[in-house]
Amino acid sequence: MFWSPGIVRIGISRDARGLKMSILIGIFSVLQPLVETPPAECGGRHVFYATSAMYASRQDGATATGVALESPLSTARGTDGHKGSGVYSVDVKGESVSRKVEELLYQDGTAEKVWNYVMEDFRRITGTKVVA
Repeated sequence: MFWSPGIVRIGISRDARGLKMSILIGIFSVLQPLVETPPAECGGRHVFYATSAMYASRQDGATATGVALESPLSTARGTDGHKGSGVYSVDVKGESVSRKVEELLYQDGTAEKVWNYVMEDFRRITGTKVVA
């Protein structure tokens, strides 16, 4: 699953140098409170993504294991367009992105490029090749 919690205050700009960066940081510090996700909420969302039956593994499919869902929640649509497909692309609210975005993942090989990058990183870090 790929997700982005939105903007989270983490101190990434603390080592920024120069006048342009100072100006950008000043502008951003005014705008950030309007759009940021508090760290506690970000953590809560990630726990939800990891444990909820909403994001079922391909093996579980639509009969997902995990924390049971209450109405109106249901198993999310995966990037292949099927519910419970095991791979999800969600927006900042945890909802499935539009079909247009999902199509972009596959039309130019983006999904395969990302997969290859992750597998190469895994191999580099662990020294073990993953057999998928």
